[in-house]
Amino acid sequence: MGCKSSRQVAESVVHTETLPEVEATHQDSTFAIYQRTPCFGMCPYFNLTIYESGYAVYEGKNFVDLIGFYHARFDKSSLQKIKETAESIQYFSLDEKYDNPNVTDLPTTTTGIMIEGVLKTVAARYKAPKALESVYQVLDELIEDAKWTQKTDFKY
Repeated sequence: MGCKSSRQVAESVVHTETLPEVEATHQDSTFAIYQRTPCFGMCPYFNLTIYESGYAVYEGKNFVDLIGFYHARFDKSSLQKIKETAESIQYFSLDEKYDNPNVTDLPTTTTGIMIEGVLKTVAARYKAPKALESVYQVLDELIEDAKWTQKTDFKY
């Protein structure tokens, strides 16, 4: 699970207008999370949260094409693809953590997926199952293909 450079995002998909109609509501539950932490090299460093409505918030921190806060909307078929991929690798039977504290300079990739009201998270830093890469691939493709809008007034 070493560092990989992020895929190129076409400048044409980055918008700067505000879209208040796509804001997540207080009733909107988390559907998926995807986070990559830094390493001593050029590892992508970002957070992505996708809500059940399809609203998504992305925070690019370092070594990614989009730095800062962005938001987008994913359709139901995109959410279904995440769910089907997770089910195909038996995501809910995976350990919550794959790590070895004696091994240094590896980034952690954390995913979380909500299925039937249960949010399962998996933090993978060392010797994680290869099957997890299929979940990462789906999420990476969603990030790459989304029409992100920069959100300059974002607050947690």
